[in-house]
Amino acid sequence: KDNATSYNIATASFTLTNPTRTGYTFKGWTGSNGSRPELEVKIEEGTTGDLEYTANWIKNPTLSVVSGELDFANISITGEEGYDLSSVTGYEVYEKVGEDYTLIDTKTLTSEDYNTKVTKNGIYVSRVYIEDDEGIIYSDYSNELVIDQIA
Repeated sequence: KDNATSYNIATASFTLTNPTRTGYTFKGWTGSNGSRPELEVKIEEGTTGDLEYTANWIKNPTLSVVSGELDFANISITGEEGYDLSSVTGYEVYEKVGEDYTLIDTKTLTSEDYNTKVTKNGIYVSRVYIEDDEGIIYSDYSNELVIDQIA
């Protein structure tokens, strides 16, 4: 559903529809509501004046294999459209055990080593997170990565 592009003082209250974007997690709206992303923005009946909102995104992580290590890829501190990724705090790596995932590593992006060493074949996923004084926001999980080359 598309969001309204105009309104007037008599327009009934409405909430912005959150967008989707392949390979990204929606973090929230910024703009007329301030600089802190909000997942829900409601325009109340009786509102007047120009309003402008920008969708903010976290790029979903991917994993690749480098010499028996899981290499955390696609985390760029240079930023993505509409969002400064320098506030991404870290990432987590999970191993698939049965139908569930078990956390095996957490790294902060202040670390020198962005790789996770794995010692056995398996299926792995990862996700990035942002932690601030309001709590933690997680991205979606990456696609599964199958490791089958460890002897």
